[in-house]
Amino acid sequence: MIKPSVQLIACPISSITGKLDFVLLFYFETNHKKERRKERKKAVIHFDLIYLGFISDVCKTYGSGIFYTFNKTAFHLKTTCPVTLTRFSHAGVDCHILVQRGPNGLMDRVEIIVNKITTLVHNNTVTVEGSRISLPYDHTYQHVFHYGIYTRLQSKVLPLSVTWYSVADGVSSLWVSYH
Repeated sequence: MIKPSVQLIACPISSITGKLDFVLLFYFETNHKKERRKERKKAVIHFDLIYLGFISDVCKTYGSGIFYTFNKTAFHLKTTCPVTLTRFSHAGVDCHILVQRGPNGLMDRVEIIVNKITTLVHNNTVTVEGSRISLPYDHTYQHVFHYGIYTRLQSKVLPLSVTWYSVADGVSSLWVSYH
């Protein structure tokens, strides 16, 4: 049985113009009676992109797979595989934000990792380090609260906020602001 997974960095912070190369890492795990192995394959995918302007402090995704990068590049990626929305380090603190869409196109899993603390939005619940939280939630490294009709995670260790809109079947929009 082969189980592929894909890693895609959708909103790189570096400047991009005209074309964007994504490095997809495919992990294949095979189960044979005589042989059990994991393979790692790398492929570079070239996307023609719509360039909309200068570098922004917002990266967002919504709908069934629309992405706007920090440099205002727009593209559509329809997949149910986990996608790395952004990944960066600032002042020694790591940030990694992953989204995974369900078959209906809505995000059914959003994982926000800041300073090794994992916040998960899944099945209309928010958990921090595996424990379900109620809002507002205040932690040493982050504050999660209602922001009008949205929910927002404000980092206390990075100039970062993550805002999302939840609907009955998942998350319909999410954006990352880097201040």
